[in-house]
Amino acid sequence: MVEMRKKSFFYTAWLVICTMMCFHIQAQTFTNDFEDTLALSPHWNNIQLISDTLSNHFSFCDSSMEYGPSFNFPISDNLHGKNLHIDWHTDCRFPDTTAIGFIVFSMEQNNKTTFWQSVNLEGFPHENDQWFPVETSLDIPADYLTDGLFKAYLWNPQHGSIQMDNLSITLIPWQLPSFLPHLPIKQTNDTLSFQLSTLNAQRSTLTHPIGMVTEYLLNNDTVTDYQLFSKVENKKWSVENDLLTTWLETDTSQHSTLTLHLTTLFNKDGKLLRQAVVIPFIDSTLTLYRRNMSEETASASTPDAHLSQSEYYLDREGFQIGEGERAVISYHQLGLSSTQFDAENRTAFFNLDYWRDHPLVHYPLSDTLEDYFEDISYQAVEAGAKQDHQIQLHISDAVENLPRIMHVPFGYESGIIFTEHADWTDIRTHRAVLFGNEHITKAKKATGGFVYYNIPVTKSVFYNNPDSVTNAQVSKGTFPGLQATIKTDREFEKLLRDLHKIGFDICLHTPEQYTTTPENLKEALNYMRRKFKSTTWIDHGYNNGPDKNREDMVCDGLTRDAVAYAADLWSANGVKYLWNLYYEENRMEQWCFNSNLMQPYPGFGDALPNRQITNLQFHDNDLSPFYTWCTPSTLEACNDNDWDFYYSEDRLQKLVEHHNIHITHIYPAWVKPGRTFWTYDEDSTIVALPGLNRALERIATFREAHKILPMTIKTYLDYSIELLHVTYEVIDAEHIRLHHSGDEDIQGFTLLCTTPISFEDNRQYESRKSGDYYYIWFKLKKNDEVMIKVINN
Repeated sequence: MVEMRKKSFFYTAWLVICTMMCFHIQAQTFTNDFEDTLALSPHWNNIQLISDTLSNHFSFCDSSMEYGPSFNFPISDNLHGKNLHIDWHTDCRFPDTTAIGFIVFSMEQNNKTTFWQSVNLEGFPHENDQWFPVETSLDIPADYLTDGLFKAYLWNPQHGSIQMDNLSITLIPWQLPSFLPHLPIKQTNDTLSFQLSTLNAQRSTLTHPIGMVTEYLLNNDTVTDYQLFSKVENKKWSVENDLLTTWLETDTSQHSTLTLHLTTLFNKDGKLLRQAVVIPFIDSTLTLYRRNMSEETASASTPDAHLSQSEYYLDREGFQIGEGERAVISYHQLGLSSTQFDAENRTAFFNLDYWRDHPLVHYPLSDTLEDYFEDISYQAVEAGAKQDHQIQLHISDAVENLPRIMHVPFGYESGIIFTEHADWTDIRTHRAVLFGNEHITKAKKATGGFVYYNIPVTKSVFYNNPDSVTNAQVSKGTFPGLQATIKTDREFEKLLRDLHKIGFDICLHTPEQYTTTPENLKEALNYMRRKFKSTTWIDHGYNNGPDKNREDMVCDGLTRDAVAYAADLWSANGVKYLWNLYYEENRMEQWCFNSNLMQPYPGFGDALPNRQITNLQFHDNDLSPFYTWCTPSTLEACNDNDWDFYYSEDRLQKLVEHHNIHITHIYPAWVKPGRTFWTYDEDSTIVALPGLNRALERIATFREAHKILPMTIKTYLDYSIELLHVTYEVIDAEHIRLHHSGDEDIQGFTLLCTTPISFEDNRQYESRKSGDYYYIWFKLKKNDEVMIKVINN
């Protein structure tokens, strides 16, 4: 795969804006020129002074000292819940040629190191015996800034001679940047503007006037329009701009539920970036139900005391605002794209559509080698088209302990999914990483690898090899034969059938190495449907060239008039889950931290919209909707110990704490030596890498503790898509009604609760308690209706 690709316009634009906006100016700067008593203040340790002249002092390390100047900063209460940006500036000098030194940043809590990172001084331009500047920085996420100690110091592991002067450290608390349009909240007494009110006899007002923001591209211009809904007739209001007209109607037929029905007619062709109903609330008491399943609550008396952010991307989670009969609850909205909340201004943004909720790129066909893509995340709308949406709000009766819908089944707290790409493999390397040893041919005899530890894989494969592509060059002659495909290797086909029986997800990595023919595509998809009931597809070789798998989703797979159009055949053969490379091509490195599995790292906060699963809805009546799933990066371990680093117990525990699902992109059976999923034993037998086995064993241990559920794309998306057919209705302060209108039973449907619950139909369920949460799961049958009773404190 090509490594260098051009960034999309949308991604680059908002990244620049984010960078400019993210820092709040509340800096603390600590300096030390080693000339006075500052060198001995409580923040500084390991200061050894020497002078060039009587008036110029600096600190140093020599052969007797492994550590140089150290800065120590206890994390105070005013930093809790905030991220911390650290700038380090100093001058260094190597008096001799043998010195190797590092600047180290670390966090300690209860005498345990929770974070450690080094910066090599050799990476800065310098000449021996000459002073050179060292400038580096680091962002530490809020969830690491609990009670503890931050340290920054000079490390001299080879005991050379290193000198340091003019040291400066700046600490800047900050939050994630804003991803909301900044609008003046319009307050008016005009009775023609729409406002929410309680459903009781008092009809007290709950909101300021409600409006709609529309962001769109029209004639290559970006337009942001914000207007209030104006009354058209009884229970009907509207908003109109150049692109669209939207009508809003209210429905109070359901007890304590207000439904806002929205119908949009597009007046012109255009590119819709955002369409959101904007509801500014009057009350201050607020509970936010975050994506990591935690809750944050602020009372009217201390409106911001317990809120970690000024805004939140809630996705399909929600919020509760107001008390008693003035309470408004929004949770698990199915008629919307997503919800964002401006906590500082108590304003909800109900996104009817939002380009970041359905990220997508396209590689136009080109004979050049430019390797570029277009960001097509926007919705292309046509004049005369109509769309319907709805918002359901529970009004009155605050719920003290709202049960939450978990996105992992069977009471697990988090999930992990390995997705394999089929490039450059051999039957021997497959057996090694799956069964532990190249000579093992059956899953039931596995001694190591993914099968032995019962870690299923979404395994993409090539159907055939019409161009007779071999592994010779990639493996440097070690594996001279054809790369493994179903139709060229009978043993490989038998292995795949064995894996399918034990729950592996077998899918196409496109049919072949290069762009396939429509006939071969049809044959391959038909085979995968019959033999493996395959619902998943993983793109391969995406690029602009005509031989670069134009049947890929990001190439011509969705382009109806293209020769390599594939969507009709996907739909006809049951394929509905497509790999989406958007975040691999638009990586968010600035929000990653300490090589954690979650990228971006959610400990920085969840204002950032980065949906992992999204629907790809066609408006053609003959096609079913597709869903895409994203991976943030490719796992590239470089040696055996990397498996202990990336999949350490601490990093797996962070996955659990954030209730996250980690989907990774791997090449375990790649024949190139050093890809570090396999190795040779003392008998020159290909075996699973010991580090891989250790990592899989740790994951299995977390599974046995009911902490992490290893899944395939099929099992995860089957569960997730059925959740989109579960309506969630708040009846009163103690009762919640769920109704499942989907096509399949939901096995292991899981609720997360802060207190126990009961069911009016006395249904059978399983439960467990972990930390402050109860995990309760049961089978939710199709057309099932469940009444839950919440046991309040």
